[in-house]
Amino acid sequence: MTSLPANFTSPQVTLPPLPSLTNTYGATLISTFLALALYGSTVYQTHRYYRLFPADITFHRLLVRLFITDTFHSASVIHICYHYLVQNYLNPFALPIAVWSIKFMPLSMGFVVLLCQSFYTRRIFLVNRRFGWIVVIIVIMMLGELAFFIATTVRAFKLTVFDDFSPYLWLDSACFGAATFVDLILMIVFLVVLQSSKTAFRSTKKGLDRLAIYAVIATLLNTVLTLPAMIFTIISKETFIYLALSIPTAKIYTNGVLAFLNVRHDLAERTNALKTMTFGMSTLKRAFGIGETSSASSSEVPSSSVIDISALEDGTRADGPSTKTPHCMMI
Repeated sequence: MTSLPANFTSPQVTLPPLPSLTNTYGATLISTFLALALYGSTVYQTHRYYRLFPADITFHRLLVRLFITDTFHSASVIHICYHYLVQNYLNPFALPIAVWSIKFMPLSMGFVVLLCQSFYTRRIFLVNRRFGWIVVIIVIMMLGELAFFIATTVRAFKLTVFDDFSPYLWLDSACFGAATFVDLILMIVFLVVLQSSKTAFRSTKKGLDRLAIYAVIATLLNTVLTLPAMIFTIISKETFIYLALSIPTAKIYTNGVLAFLNVRHDLAERTNALKTMTFGMSTLKRAFGIGETSSASSSEVPSSSVIDISALEDGTRADGPSTKTPHCMMI
């Protein structure tokens, strides 16, 4: 440990004044605490997914590997706090200099956001192909997001001091703005799906509705964080409040997708239970000759009122790759 100078306690020796860290590294530290708590949930959700769906489709298994990107994002924010608040403690000259981990933040968050948005976009296309033109718009917006995230990262690595990045802060605003716009479109489309979902099976409709509600809540939470982050890049450029808001946002994106994937197991169990109960009741009715006419009439459902959800059955359960997936395990 480095020894203090002999005259360190002398009243003539004064330390240089330190700038206030409340709305810069203080805000970053608090958001890091929250993000690491959410990262714990990410670890649990990832473990639960691989335990429940060992034979899931390739797209989902690759998507869940965003856990690796989220882990790198968590390591980056830890390094930021350690570098500025521990390693350079009482060193005000290091505070305005951008370290590599903070320069990587736009790209690491961008990958998480784009992977999660691509998941929801695919859901929309599978639910109803007539939303294809909306999917095209979303994909174009996502490509714009990717361009802004890459441009922000490249510009950050070309600069050394935070003040030099002020003229380019509009790139961060564009990143958050594009992410907010895409999330709003996704939320609106899922609301439309929720209102128009029709199926011949009541248990299936409940499963579809619940999945749509999960998607609406997830995209709404994403918007609640990305929109204020965009606003603070405009009205409070000299602070790190927008950075503090973006750190837990990446975790919200990841946890939303993983929770959506894992909830399919619970819905499948409930659907199977309901179908088993229905089969048992219908067997008793046939045995005693009760309600044959009413059951026959109730089974006739106009084909125009039923959504074709056969394309949604692309997952498999843990009991084997050849098991037919219930409708509620769509996507």
